Amino acid sequence: MFYAVIDVLELIMENSKSEQKAKASNLLDSLKSFDVAFSLHLMRNILGITYELSQALQRKDQDIVNAMTLVKISKQWLHLLQLVALDNQLETYILDTKSNAEFSNLTAISNLAEKNVKDKKESSVERAFSAMKIVKNQLRNRMGDQ
Repeated sequence: MFYAVIDVLELIMENSKSEQKAKASNLLDSLKSFDVAFSLHLMRNILGITYELSQALQRKDQDIVNAMTLVKISKQWLHLLQLVALDNQLETYILDTKSNAEFSNLTAISNLAEKNVKDKKESSVERAFSAMKIVKNQLRNRMGDQ
């Protein structure tokens, strides 16, 4: 379906007036962006995780024990999905900073925070620290389970 929408937008761009052509071009750029692709991928994963739960909750012969088990399993899968996404975000952030020469002389995480604040990247600093905290807590929990 995604490719059909892309094809239609390209046809509109080729065969329409300038206003419609501009709208189609903007939509096409948006659809081809990473954010849209990532959001669609994330939604597909979330819907896949919650599908069985949704089906169980819609049954007339409701088995509450089974439904509660499915809720628990769905929560665990969604939590795992969140951890994987945050871990990937942290890895991307680390790779980006390592590949940038401006970050090569930083020796501590506080230097990184200062640099990012100076460059007006406060939100990325907060996300990075939040991601690091979550990954660190997850690793601690795993070590405690062993």
